[in-house]
Amino acid sequence: MILTTHAIIGAAIANAFPYEPHIGLPLSLASHYIIDILPHTNYGHEHFQNENNRDAIIDFHNIDALVQIFFTVLDITVAVLLVFLLFVRDKQTFFLSVFGAMFAVLPDIFNFFSYKFGGRFFTGAKKLHDLFHYNKDFNHNYFYGVMTQLAVVVFMVIVSFLAVSVNP
Repeated sequence: MILTTHAIIGAAIANAFPYEPHIGLPLSLASHYIIDILPHTNYGHEHFQNENNRDAIIDFHNIDALVQIFFTVLDITVAVLLVFLLFVRDKQTFFLSVFGAMFAVLPDIFNFFSYKFGGRFFTGAKKLHDLFHYNKDFNHNYFYGVMTQLAVVVFMVIVSFLAVSVNP
């Protein structure tokens, strides 16, 4: 799933438990693994290495890496905007939304750090991520991959709003 999907769902879950962040935040983190099981469209990090198996992020001649960086920054920007538009109403919902979104994208951050730096912790986190991640190549059928993500986001936002309206 893209970061926007994870961030919105994490913020929705955290806001569904406004007085129990000790429940909402771990559920936001767990949501990452749960929704990654579903078929979805992804953008990967395969363009961040060049043909010599060297880090290509600093290689600005690698157009694929630059496009990947652009889409990652765009994804983060859209995630922040949508989380704020959908959920932030006051100081409490600000913190719930920010931390819920952060907890929900944390596995992807650890996955990137595993790729970039290695290390036991990040490699273990990557293995856990890979265990739950949908492993078929769904990226060639963007329509179904995007529709899956959109359906999950809409469902979770509705559930979050219903939960908040029941427990104002």
